[in-house]
Amino acid sequence: MTSNTLNIEFDYVETHHDEDLVCQLCMSPFVNPLTCPGCQQSCCASHTPLTNCPFCRESWTVRPPVLPPRALLNLLDRFLVRCPNSSCERGRGGAPLQRGDLPSHLQQCTVPCAHSCGELVAPRDVETHNASCAAFVLTCESPGCTHRAPRAAMPAHQAECPTAVVLCPHGCSYRGPRFNAAGHDAVCPSAVIACPIGCSLRLARGDVCSHSASCPEKVVVCASADVGCPYSAARKLLQEHELICVFHKDRRLILLERALALQQQALEAAQRRIATAEQAQATAEQAQAQQQRALNDATQQLARMFDEQGFAIGAVHKDTGTPFDAAGFNQEGFDREGFDRRGFDRRGLNRFGFNRRATFGLGKKWWEG
Repeated sequence: MTSNTLNIEFDYVETHHDEDLVCQLCMSPFVNPLTCPGCQQSCCASHTPLTNCPFCRESWTVRPPVLPPRALLNLLDRFLVRCPNSSCERGRGGAPLQRGDLPSHLQQCTVPCAHSCGELVAPRDVETHNASCAAFVLTCESPGCTHRAPRAAMPAHQAECPTAVVLCPHGCSYRGPRFNAAGHDAVCPSAVIACPIGCSLRLARGDVCSHSASCPEKVVVCASADVGCPYSAARKLLQEHELICVFHKDRRLILLERALALQQQALEAAQRRIATAEQAQATAEQAQAQQQRALNDATQQLARMFDEQGFAIGAVHKDTGTPFDAAGFNQEGFDREGFDRRGFDRRGLNRFGFNRRATFGLGKKWWEG
């Protein structure tokens, strides 16, 4: 028996059937029947999701249903049915065929296209036909566009889809959505435009800057404007003007005079810098001479105050008559009061009357013997 894998609703030619071949649940001839191993009752396979037999209530989880005898399946396959396709010659009103042959017949039976393109298509060729069917509904492939239309109408939509990715028609590297194309055309460097200055040339927008350097309609000043000529006109008229321009004839002389004046100014500035430098040098020499005189005066003053051994001239001890040095000590190492550099006199006593040992806590005063 050929199973009903296509979920076909059979159109039987006969309206009355043997009760032994009819499912007691749906009251139609068995379709893919299964038999309960307990009560031997059969039902269509569409009822098998039941966990128990609908007749004897035996659990099918322990003993699942089985296929009926082959003889029963053959009897079911011999039922006469009609093709469900009205356009088929075996359809309603046409020659019937056995139920077991219907699934294989439907694989070859042509039916009208489900998308109403008007063609007849066999079920096995549906996918192939949909790949080229003019009525098959497609979704626009442009990013962000959700428009749906038949395949035949999609080219017209994509020709005006605002989100469709387009290339610059002028040949630049722009690639973007169509709704930005107008804004790009206004700034595209490859777009051919008329010269904005006013000449008859048409050129790419990106070449306008270089063209302005030679455009005959561009307003320019006289070449002698730097020497005082106020003339300005289109470049194409400049050559005629230079033939009669007074400044143009004397331009070399004027430029030479300006150059000489600039050289004279530079020379005067250099002379001022030299004079300033000489004055600064003279001031520095004068200050150095003053420092040298002050040093000589100090040296002479010291020479008058101290002799060759470094002792102050004229300062002598009141008793011995020996001179003193700059620190106030004579040649013997005593100051004017008679004390040495450590603060003791010739007797070994300090200014408070203590001898050397008393200074360290061991001696006596001089009057104590």
